Amino acid sequence: MQNRNSVRRSIALVCALAFSHWGSLAAPAQNPGSSSQRAFSRALAFFTPNRGQWPDAWRFVARDAKRAVTIEDAGFSVTEAGCSSAISFQFVLGSAGANGAQARGDRPLETRVHFFVGSDPSSWRTDLPAYQEVHIGDAANGVGVAFGFRAGEFEYDVEFAPGVQCSAFEARCPGAALELDALGRLLVHRDGTTLAFSIPATFTVDRAGQRQPSEARFVLLGTDRFGFAAEDRDVERALIVDPALVYSTFLGSSSFDQVNSITVDGSCAGIVAGWTLSPAFPTTGSAFDTTFNGTRDAFVAKLSDGGDTLVYASFLGGGDDDEATCVAADAQGSVLVAGRTRSASFPTTVGAYDTSANGAEDVFVARLDPFGSTLEFSTRIGGEGEDVPTGVVFVSDGDAIVAGTTRSLTFPTVAGSFDVFPHGGRDGFVARLAAAGDVLVYSSRLGGSQDDDVLGLAVPGYGSFVDRPCVTGATTSSDFPTSLLAFATSPDGASDGFVTAFDPSGASLAFSTFLGGVNADVGAAIAVADDGSVTLAGETWSNDFPVTPGAYSVAHSGGIADGFVATLTATGSALTASTFLGGSGLDHARAVALDALTEVRVAGATSSSDFPITAGAPQATYAGGTSDGFIARLDPTLTTLETSTYLGGFDADTVASLAVDCTGRTLAAGGTYSGNSPVTVGSFDPTFNGQLDGFVLALPKESTTCATPASTANYGAGKPGSLGVPGLAALVLPKVPTKPFGIRISNGLPGALPVLFLGPAPLNLAFDGGALRAFPTFILFLLPFDAAGNSDAFGPICDVPVYCGVSVYMQAMFVDPLATGYYHTAQTPGLTLTLGF
Repeated sequence: MQNRNSVRRSIALVCALAFSHWGSLAAPAQNPGSSSQRAFSRALAFFTPNRGQWPDAWRFVARDAKRAVTIEDAGFSVTEAGCSSAISFQFVLGSAGANGAQARGDRPLETRVHFFVGSDPSSWRTDLPAYQEVHIGDAANGVGVAFGFRAGEFEYDVEFAPGVQCSAFEARCPGAALELDALGRLLVHRDGTTLAFSIPATFTVDRAGQRQPSEARFVLLGTDRFGFAAEDRDVERALIVDPALVYSTFLGSSSFDQVNSITVDGSCAGIVAGWTLSPAFPTTGSAFDTTFNGTRDAFVAKLSDGGDTLVYASFLGGGDDDEATCVAADAQGSVLVAGRTRSASFPTTVGAYDTSANGAEDVFVARLDPFGSTLEFSTRIGGEGEDVPTGVVFVSDGDAIVAGTTRSLTFPTVAGSFDVFPHGGRDGFVARLAAAGDVLVYSSRLGGSQDDDVLGLAVPGYGSFVDRPCVTGATTSSDFPTSLLAFATSPDGASDGFVTAFDPSGASLAFSTFLGGVNADVGAAIAVADDGSVTLAGETWSNDFPVTPGAYSVAHSGGIADGFVATLTATGSALTASTFLGGSGLDHARAVALDALTEVRVAGATSSSDFPITAGAPQATYAGGTSDGFIARLDPTLTTLETSTYLGGFDADTVASLAVDCTGRTLAAGGTYSGNSPVTVGSFDPTFNGQLDGFVLALPKESTTCATPASTANYGAGKPGSLGVPGLAALVLPKVPTKPFGIRISNGLPGALPVLFLGPAPLNLAFDGGALRAFPTFILFLLPFDAAGNSDAFGPICDVPVYCGVSVYMQAMFVDPLATGYYHTAQTPGLTLTLGF
């Protein structure tokens, strides 16, 4: 699955860029000082040098909405938003202390910074450079420190040269009290403010520059001093220690609150949905509904990518019980929420497919705008019985696909769909709803003569299998529909898991197979790769559950039930990888997600104190109670458990849902009864609120090193407009790892709207007196040119090795009345971007 060719990787990257959240420049936080500085969108902060506008000791300053960071020659200070005092870190580098090291900027940007403070022009500072990184010391000769921002979070890397021991670094925090928590995180307390640094991500580096994962930990050297220890390090290799800030937050109020589902939008922000019994559940002023409506309400909420701000949060419900079970988002931030409602007064919109209650419990599907303030459509779907959705996704044209389970004989189906007739007991269903929420494009039942439950839904985003819905679940029906060449066409036990793929029209099955052993088996969650291969996770009571030779665990662990992870081919005819995952207790795998390398993230709940946990895990031991959550990562062949951690406190904890954001971080959400469940200080809500709280967390990604240099170059000739030939250039070099990336179109007609064309291959095709320069083409509409004739755009580049060395080609054009040609377009030359170090 990893052997993707370069063109395919290029297309994936172009799609990632094309459907990411591109934003304009935004005003910075005004602390410290005041300036006319224009900061990048919140995905990017940068460092500005001191040229007399700040106190002499400050060499560089960076700031965003969350904090201000000042860099000195031998340390740094952090001032959190809303706090009047800073937390300072003073470094001792090497045996001679800081040894006269000076802070220096690195990776300059084209952005320029201007300060107009006061009425005296002699005190103004203009045309100052901006840098992505700042360095102190020299790692080549001993110890160095590199500062930067990744995924919107400030971080610093400590770099040790070969042969240099960790004792050569020490950090002092004057006036602060230091603490290591039970997970090994460093907590720095001062004047009521606390900074929390995660367990360091650590790597050794050979002479060729290749990184290998290693281990290091914080050590306290005194009440206000800390350093690092790396007992198993190969001292002949360079060492990089990276203690990034990550987040984990409660979400709830005084009663019961549960997060059922998490997704991410194009800005890397986590969006969650669930249910609450708390009238005081936190909502935001401009949200669609800020008033608790009935006995239980659904909710949808969006957190900032740093987890410290509730961007929006809204109730969604009527006068009875309502629960959001699943959520999806598109790149622009529009949100689909699906769930179940018993409320006759559940809010629906005029013209929606169904606005009236049908039975005991209906499905609802609603779409909110990117700000969470407007219900763009809301409809019911259901029959006379109980109907529950368990998955919802956007598809390529903006339609929604929803899947779940129905007890209704009259559940609405559409003629021409695969199966329009009820069977015995419960049936699964898969339905496609038009983008306006007014028409069922298709709606099919799925099942046999007994009980059939659809528990997970996924649709490929790209490739030849796009818009093909795949579902998984559990069935007790021996006549469950299967396909001719399926992996298993008959059940192995009384209850088996299943995997079924519909064709994009909903009229037939692409494939359908049983999956299980002699006892009960449940497919709980599903993910689909671009090549159509299907990965599912669930739980099995069967010792003979089918696993593949060489898998991580080929034997049941002996507990009540084990989790499992399995991958099937795009035709459903072969099991390419399958493994048990569990300990001696009860293990449920309830969520699965794939990253850009098709590495598998799986999560759920376990009562096993011997659940397999990897070295350096954020939580290495079972915390007690009836269950802990777990999050694990396996390689695409399911032969190696790369990372695994518990997550929980003294009571019951469950990870219900997973997502991988555009930077490769793992986002997880669920519910906890544990008041001591691990959260990060500075997160949106670090305090347990009631009986049951939802939680949302982000785990840092693994760093990536490229072997090829990043580069940009123009190619071909442009076509002039009113101000001559427009230019197209990179504002930020396309380096991996980096989240933010920026381009500038210059010499444009003020007010005109530029269009950006992106493709994985260059082109020279005559058009309107000029030439088209990228193929095949993805199109982005950018912000209008400003008064200076510039239009800037920023977006994320995923931090994954598959993109190293990949080139993307782009060109911009706009309508200009003074340009020649039939369409009067002004055109930039092409721009090649090659991702690298």
